Amino acid sequence: MKSIPRARWIALTMVLAVTFVSGGWLLRPTPAAGGSIYQQARLFENVVATIHGHYIDSLGEGSLYQRAAGALVASLRDPYAELLLNESYREYQRQMTGTELNVGLDSEPTESGLEYRAKGDGVGPGDEVLSINGRSTKGWSTGRVEAALREGVGPTVTVVVRPRGSSEPVVRRLVRTPVHVPAASRGVLLDGRVGYVALHRMSDGAAEELRGV
Repeated sequence: MKSIPRARWIALTMVLAVTFVSGGWLLRPTPAAGGSIYQQARLFENVVATIHGHYIDSLGEGSLYQRAAGALVASLRDPYAELLLNESYREYQRQMTGTELNVGLDSEPTESGLEYRAKGDGVGPGDEVLSINGRSTKGWSTGRVEAALREGVGPTVTVVVRPRGSSEPVVRRLVRTPVHVPAASRGVLLDGRVGYVALHRMSDGAAEELRGV
């Protein structure tokens, strides 16, 4: 956090003084009991704007809103409540729909990169993948590679590979194909009409899949 110049301290003091004289509405912790939802929303917006303008130079208003939303969820003290943003939310959507993005590659870590066995076109057996969407894969685990191949919203993923037997890297663009991943496996029925079924993930269709096992 940057230090606040003397002129800005004076401006902040004037804002607080005006706020106090006007009844403290601007920075009051909670609105009056009879305040409308619009007044409460305006209060929150004014607090964010004041903090953004007088306290924090390095964070934009968007970041402040995200932090406020995260603090609100954390205040619930619910271990199952979590704020999902960007890729985390997209991953949650894929899980709930039982959908994964497949680019047709099986990976195996090597000393200098990742060696792939291709199921489709674009990358041959023994080729090394050096980067995914501009990020180096050196030292990555297989799980991290698989996550990187799924990330994003576009239909393709750009990888840089070193073909087997060559020293020159080349760029490949792989198509990500949505595939359905079953939530439940086929069940086993034992004597006494006792059965077992494995539920691999929770999804919107998990209950229906269990009934169909």
